[in-house]
Amino acid sequence: MTETGNRLKRLRLALGKSQKEVCDIVNIEQSTLANYENGNRVPKIDILIALADYYSVSLDYLLCRVDENDISFTAMEMQIIKIFREYESSGSSPDLRDRFISIFPDLITEPDDMTPSEQDLLTTFRSLTPNRRQVVLGKAMDLLLDQNKESPPVAAEGTREKTAK
Repeated sequence: MTETGNRLKRLRLALGKSQKEVCDIVNIEQSTLANYENGNRVPKIDILIALADYYSVSLDYLLCRVDENDISFTAMEMQIIKIFREYESSGSSPDLRDRFISIFPDLITEPDDMTPSEQDLLTTFRSLTPNRRQVVLGKAMDLLLDQNKESPPVAAEGTREKTAK
């Protein structure tokens, strides 16, 4: 196995992709990629470019001209890229959202100061389709406008603002 083949295989495995998945993206046969990874064949330049773009590495790295990838990623970054690519190919999925939250639990937290009814509202809103979310936001804006017509706005401290008479 050549070093280029080793690198191709390591990059593919780091993303958790099968040979077939990579082949579908770069438009080559699975046996061709297997031959590249096993060192039996050397990819043509257009395939090398497609693979370098897909794996987010430089051609110099794939061709073993440098030992470190100019575009290097940590294991966590590779995991995020993998999840993002799955999201791109499959569309929004609660499973992918949960996996992302498992990696970054501190980034996606619920505010501690929300009441139970506010939490229920947020949970319900998140379960709606994008179109229905827009409907809810439109209705909320209508209600807010009606509320402001009925009574003057409330000041930050919870007291009504004085209105000029």
